[in-house]
Amino acid sequence: MTIVLIVLLQQYQNEWLKVQTQFSGESVARQYAKLLEKPLSNYVNAQSISTQSTGTKNSENQSTTDTTRDSAIAITNIENVLKVLTSEPHIINLAVFNSDGKYIAPLPKIPSVIELSKSDTLTPLTFVEDIHNEDGVLLGYVNIHMNTNAVLENPLTLRSQLLFILLILLGLALILGVYMTRAFYKSRPWIIARLGQK
Repeated sequence: MTIVLIVLLQQYQNEWLKVQTQFSGESVARQYAKLLEKPLSNYVNAQSISTQSTGTKNSENQSTTDTTRDSAIAITNIENVLKVLTSEPHIINLAVFNSDGKYIAPLPKIPSVIELSKSDTLTPLTFVEDIHNEDGVLLGYVNIHMNTNAVLENPLTLRSQLLFILLILLGLALILGVYMTRAFYKSRPWIIARLGQK
């Protein structure tokens, strides 16, 4: 019975750790997508103006220079937001893609999950979230790599404390069982004598 209890506790704790990582990662991905909405919207607008101006064969070099500059400013704004977001201790890397899946920022490209897995002892948690504008139009995606150790630090501490409490309870149950058995055998002659009198 003790083995079944330990196995069930282990399964429960693994499921609990999974829920802890999923909840925090999905929440962070949603928040980061909202923070990147405005800069990515500016980038998409600059790109659409750039493609419109090249499609109409605009002879003015100033218009082309302005759209290129606007696009560069938009990428710089995205990278500035990414620098702030990656300052969090549990974030390893962030990447932003447009709606076609083309890599936008940061430059140079971030390492892949495979490269990160080779360098670290644990595989990083990866979350992807859509970035939509106010009208619900898909602008792009944010890809987040989170440090598994940092995310699980508090849940693992709690898990070790729960295991310690379980061991204490098992020890107390053993001690209680020993004393109850001793009390039963010490009081057995008295119980038999009392039942014999009736």
